[in-house]
Amino acid sequence: MKAIFAIALLAVAMLCATALAGEKNAESWMKNGFELSKNGSYKEAVQAFGVATQIEPGNKAAWINKATALDRLKEHDEAISSYMKALEILNKTLQADPQNSTIWTEKGLLLHNVDLPEEAVKAFDNATNFDPKNEMAWKMLGVILASELHRYNESIEAFDSALQIEPNDAQVWSLKGDALKASGRKAEADAAYANAKELGGQG
Repeated sequence: MKAIFAIALLAVAMLCATALAGEKNAESWMKNGFELSKNGSYKEAVQAFGVATQIEPGNKAAWINKATALDRLKEHDEAISSYMKALEILNKTLQADPQNSTIWTEKGLLLHNVDLPEEAVKAFDNATNFDPKNEMAWKMLGVILASELHRYNESIEAFDSALQIEPNDAQVWSLKGDALKASGRKAEADAAYANAKELGGQG
């Protein structure tokens, strides 16, 4: 629910979704939504992304970006509802392509966003099973195992797998340091932080 100057764009703020939906395609509304989000006008961005979902109900990106803007407004229940819409679309895609590691990774991220860490872990496990070189899946698996589930030894193993793929990822070294520290392995944690710092990250 990852300092922007707010710029009020009254033309979009006053839009009527049903009346204006036909005047632009979903891609145009998505572009409007991105610009509004960039400027910090999240309420207006929600409206723009909402029009995009009305034009294309199967537009997963529109639902995700609407949810992100809602999160910025601290409207978390509404955000979760939009994320769940995106998950419905994603699940249909997985039915057609069940061994797609990238889609499983995306599902894991969405499940994390709706506070379902155990299910997110299963999704990232599937992603790494189908593609053991999927660094993002290993990294996110480690993050959730450590921060959400406090399964530090498993998270360290996941970070190690990520580092085998990309040994110069300072962020992963730092995350591994956090997991090692939390599990009481101070000397190893200090070594991981030193690697992160050497690579330009936070030690």
